[in-house]
Amino acid sequence: MNTVSFCLVILIVFDLTKYGLSEHDKFKGRQFRKVLLKFHPKACRVYLKDCGKTFLSGFPLKYFQQHYGKCKFILGNLVLCDLKRLDNGSDPDLSFLEDIVEVSGYVYLSRNEVRTIPLKSLKVIRGVPSYRFDDVEGALVVTRNGRNSTYGLETIDLRSLVAIQNHNVVVKDNPLLCNFAATIHWNELFVNPAQQKYIPIRTNLSISQEGCNISQTYQSCDGQCPMFDGQSYCWGPGSELCQKMLKCRNNPQKYCVDGPASDQYCDEECLGGCENSPGNCRACKNAENAGKCVNQCPPEFIVNPVDSRTIRNKDFRYNFHDICVQRCPAPFLKSKTYCVIECDYTRETPVNDTCQACPPEGCPEHCTQESIFGRKGFAILDSPALRKFKSCVHFTGMIYVSEESFRGSRNVTDPIRDLNLLWNLRKLRAIVGSIYMDLRGAPPELTNLTFFENLQSLVLESRGASSGTVLQILNGKNVEMLGFRLLTHIDGPIFLENMTKLCYLDALKKMTLYRDRNVSTSEQCARRNAFCHSECLPQLGCWGPGANMCLHCCNLQAGTHCVSECTDQPGFYELPDESGVKPRALLHGIGDHGQPFCRTLPINGSQQNHLSDAMIRVSKLPAKQCGRCHEECAETCYGPGAHECKGKCKHFQHGDRCVMDCPIDTYVDSETNRCLPCNNSCIPLKIRRCSGPGDYFGLGGCTACWTVIHDSSTNQFHCITNDCPFKHYTESHKTLEFVRKQNILITTDSHAAASVQSEGGGMIRVCKPCHPFCSVCTANGTHESICHSCLHWWFRSECVESCPPTETYTVMSEDDEPVNATNIPGNFTEPDQAKRLSDDIQPTITTLSQKDKIQSQPKNKWYLASRDPSQRRCLLCHTECVQGCSGPGLDSCVKCRNYKIMINIEENKFICNSSCPDNQPRVFHGMCTTEAQYAELSGRSARDFRDRILIGISAAIIVV
Repeated sequence: MNTVSFCLVILIVFDLTKYGLSEHDKFKGRQFRKVLLKFHPKACRVYLKDCGKTFLSGFPLKYFQQHYGKCKFILGNLVLCDLKRLDNGSDPDLSFLEDIVEVSGYVYLSRNEVRTIPLKSLKVIRGVPSYRFDDVEGALVVTRNGRNSTYGLETIDLRSLVAIQNHNVVVKDNPLLCNFAATIHWNELFVNPAQQKYIPIRTNLSISQEGCNISQTYQSCDGQCPMFDGQSYCWGPGSELCQKMLKCRNNPQKYCVDGPASDQYCDEECLGGCENSPGNCRACKNAENAGKCVNQCPPEFIVNPVDSRTIRNKDFRYNFHDICVQRCPAPFLKSKTYCVIECDYTRETPVNDTCQACPPEGCPEHCTQESIFGRKGFAILDSPALRKFKSCVHFTGMIYVSEESFRGSRNVTDPIRDLNLLWNLRKLRAIVGSIYMDLRGAPPELTNLTFFENLQSLVLESRGASSGTVLQILNGKNVEMLGFRLLTHIDGPIFLENMTKLCYLDALKKMTLYRDRNVSTSEQCARRNAFCHSECLPQLGCWGPGANMCLHCCNLQAGTHCVSECTDQPGFYELPDESGVKPRALLHGIGDHGQPFCRTLPINGSQQNHLSDAMIRVSKLPAKQCGRCHEECAETCYGPGAHECKGKCKHFQHGDRCVMDCPIDTYVDSETNRCLPCNNSCIPLKIRRCSGPGDYFGLGGCTACWTVIHDSSTNQFHCITNDCPFKHYTESHKTLEFVRKQNILITTDSHAAASVQSEGGGMIRVCKPCHPFCSVCTANGTHESICHSCLHWWFRSECVESCPPTETYTVMSEDDEPVNATNIPGNFTEPDQAKRLSDDIQPTITTLSQKDKIQSQPKNKWYLASRDPSQRRCLLCHTECVQGCSGPGLDSCVKCRNYKIMINIEENKFICNSSCPDNQPRVFHGMCTTEAQYAELSGRSARDFRDRILIGISAAIIVV
């Protein structure tokens, strides 16, 4: 059996003070009932296919009373099955059917044994959709309404029926339905008689009209019933059951005012005729707006006749099937100008009962039975299906859980072994379809169904085989609560069975038609101390034991929790009223006469006894909402701002504000969770500037630095914002290579910054000390190409701590103190750039070769050279000198590099030269000599050499 049914109530928010009901102690149940009657249900949506199996046996009367009572318009099908007589033989009270005026689908009557079905007010059967019966499309299908030829349905009271808009009338096996078969002028009811027929289906075993005396039936209509072609037409005996004849006599395709006796046509928008005037239609062909028939509902926009611009139409109405309404009744949603059961989820999402365009990031996911289960005829929930449900927010179809879902079978090869998978259903907010759960195979850990905690709407719609329930749960022997904490709309009947531990059902029972078998009683739940939270409105119940499981709050509401004080729930504060004063007087507790009192139901206990559940649902006031603290407050607050938190912050504190993340120019103090400023030496970046207070590069310090200098005591590279300090030079490195080489611990932010070629990333400059002898340098070393200023002395092109004595000499001042080069005036050429001799030596060297001529020297006594007056240079010996010198000349050498030319043998004065002069061609032990000098010196040398040998031999002999 396929069923979707619900009563559509116009939702009206009204102020009780408008009705003189501001003081709760003066609020009487009688007064309230008068108010409630103003808002009775007008329409019901039913998706009932046919009678199906005998599911409704013993229960149909209450079932139909729930669905059809007070309904004027049936959106869907009117299906009545298995209506039985009472034990005393009389019919039960079926007066709940007498308000029905219109059925948009078909009327299906089957297996009924009451004498009369009183559809007294039904005017129109539109027949969309139709019911297919033996290959015939039926708008009115009446079959098997009788046990035998003496016991069965006798009359269908359709006294007001004036139009069957589409399809046929199909009847079969109705043994006592006599007038229905013989005294109805069907063409008067068919809108298109050429295409619509009355079709009695007869077979060899048919019992149609077996209990009827047809000749007597023809005469059974009351004398006041109108005659047509010599015959009276009626639905049964009695003047009130006469068939209405409303088509024009001269034009059967049209309706005339008050029927065939008139020749005044009804308006084109009338269906089934009109009364008293052409515009007073009995029913509407297209749409009804405020009791008038119109071609279409008033549009949302109209053209202003003054300036020819579109303006919003103050009379705009939504199209609710063929009714024009100001607002769409729940659970319908407003979609453009229509009321729909679901949005177009490819482009829209429901927001406050309105289908709105999805945000740029996309629509919440809408899943269908086909998208989850494929094209299986009967889909059982298993692990693969649950994985697909993970992101579903809206679902159209049936969720079917069976024993196989948990234990597996040939058809279910991957059953639910991990209960956590059921939480993939947690995102579901709306289901149009049904839920069936047989929990026989579920593990004992399944004690609640809170994985449906975000489900808000459950609307029955099933086009396949169905039990006719929107929610059916069986054999959950360990389930203690349902936990559907946000469910506010259930559309369809509910059935629970074999749930011996289940409590907290009052909310469910008060929302819809409820049946159970072998479920915990209220007494059993009370013994288990399974009560709703004290902050729940007791008259409406709850879904579980917590303050977040209430169907409605007794006092205040903080998010999903009901509270007596807003500060009872972390993250909330109490809003002041319009006067700016926080209300404290109207708290729940004990009211007059010792009865419980809630501010959301300002009626004392004795008055509540006069109210039905429906009256209580309408009379309850919305719970006052607590102000929500800023999302970064961990405890409570005194206002909505991030700077108004009281207590700890949820994440971090920056100044007086709670923040989700510290600003990028701060770091987090791990002990206090405060955001503290980075060191000024760290580079400002678009990512976090530092990971700690340090002024060094790396973990606990700066994310990136322009320039660093090494601290050997801590082995850290400190960031500096200016140039390298005195006596340092700069080296550039690829940051990541430098980090690896120096084994520096860095953060992921540092790694990211180092990977970027801008904002200080990519390269890093390192300050390194100059050589200890160097004060200004561009690299590490003493050569003048990289060392630009010496701390001590320049020696040739190198910086040295002191001048080497074997290659330099010292100038003495008048007081015999060494004189610095800076104290010697004048700019001098390098001494190794020229070969110079003093004036008093020059004349004695007249025989030197031309290439060895020694240039004359300046008359300055001291020969010093300096590249910069502020720098000191060593005074170099002549290049012909070795082992030092006493001055810059060739005559100041301690020893000669090449040849010694004696000037004064007695005084041992000589000069050094690269060659001997022509008059001293012979060389004896590096000294230039004449031939005579050489012979004398070599002979003397030979004798001395011989004497030394003889002395050595003699000494050896003596030793021996």
